[in-house]
Amino acid sequence: MRNNTKKIIYIIMIVFTFAEIFPIIWMIMTSFKPRIEILSYPPTFIFQPTLFSYVGETTSPLSLYNPFPRYILNSLIISVLNILFAMGITLPSAYAIARFSLKGKGPISFIAFLMRMIPPVVVAIPWFTMYRWLGLYDTHLGVAIALLIWSVPVMLWLMISFFAQIPNDIEDAAKVDGCSDFQVFYKISLPMVRTGIFASLILGFIFSWNDLVIQLMLTADKAHTVTVALYSYVGDVTIQWGAICAGGTIAILPGILFITFVKKYLLTGLTLGAVGREY
Repeated sequence: MRNNTKKIIYIIMIVFTFAEIFPIIWMIMTSFKPRIEILSYPPTFIFQPTLFSYVGETTSPLSLYNPFPRYILNSLIISVLNILFAMGITLPSAYAIARFSLKGKGPISFIAFLMRMIPPVVVAIPWFTMYRWLGLYDTHLGVAIALLIWSVPVMLWLMISFFAQIPNDIEDAAKVDGCSDFQVFYKISLPMVRTGIFASLILGFIFSWNDLVIQLMLTADKAHTVTVALYSYVGDVTIQWGAICAGGTIAILPGILFITFVKKYLLTGLTLGAVGREY
């Protein structure tokens, strides 16, 4: 009976996993299809692969006339700036909320969570007006700062939960040995929440990389990102499905590489945490 239950669970997991990754598989397949087969019905699964969608036209992502690689670089710069700023804000804030008795820390954390619920279009126009006045419009720094309103709340709540799990006895022992509050935070607490830090980096990077509304409203040309570039393939009359799929295939590669690199350290932190709990 138990074995049958496990088989059913595995089948359900396989079905849901396939449903999640099938759109990505279909996008990659479509990016290598000839133009005539992209919109063919019924869809074709066996075809002669071609790089036409990547380099065949002036609008193709890797053609000499398309600045798509620059858009990828812009997305990387903005995402890295965003997660660096967000970590600089969330780490000390989350530590203070989790470890100290501060007046109003409950409402502060709740308001931060509510900020994540704000639709991007609500603040896009105020951001646009303010950025034009400050000279931050169409800059990497400006977009990275604007995206903090969504990355910081999620990362803050995640880090609060990690800091709250640190035993008080460990920090008290460090203070007895002569460590200041900052030394306890930097030398004791941060290494113990390493797993949470890498998880926050992954979430912050995903939010920044996938955003469209804010990046569309706050960029004109110099700071255009990959999501804005993919959106430009949707025209009033036609949709360039081949270019969209080719650009989307290229766009997911930096994110996969970043998450793969960070995941190694994330798994290491989880393993060390498990060993520590057994003792």
